[in-house]
Amino acid sequence: GRKLRSLGTALAAAPKAQVMYLFDNELQSLDGLSTRGLTHLYLQNNQLVATLELGLTLNTLTQLQKLGDIGGVKLGTRAGGCTLMIGKDEMIIAGGVNDRAIPGKAVVRIGDSLTTVDASVGGLDAVKSGTTFEGEGFTVTVSPAEGDQQRRPANVLVRDAAGKSQSYSGNWICG
Repeated sequence: GRKLRSLGTALAAAPKAQVMYLFDNELQSLDGLSTRGLTHLYLQNNQLVATLELGLTLNTLTQLQKLGDIGGVKLGTRAGGCTLMIGKDEMIIAGGVNDRAIPGKAVVRIGDSLTTVDASVGGLDAVKSGTTFEGEGFTVTVSPAEGDQQRRPANVLVRDAAGKSQSYSGNWICG
């Protein structure tokens, strides 16, 4: 069969597992496709055949990864910010300005890609007290413990557009 190219990119933009593809110059749909355990889609004898990699690609939008090198990331002007630490790993870096009309921003690594995400309005205060950041096909909700200490325990929920979610716990460290 022929392996469809750049499928991972297409699927990352369509996390609800409704995959569209072109076959014999007609747009086809895989609406409702079970993606568990899939890795590739192939055309074989004019039939679409699914394998393990597709499911793994679709399931990465809820998995936070260690940030690593974020040298090229621009969060814009900031008056301060916060970092989610899980153990010794930086998982989220967020910042904002002292203007509640301007949304905060954060950077996360999801699906092996560094992504800048936006919060609702609320500025730095919202970032420090906990907010939801929205990315393409997913949200990240940070819920730190009450108080104004620089370091507080926090729970984080990452949810994809299909409603699948993953929870994390760490420390929300703000300065």
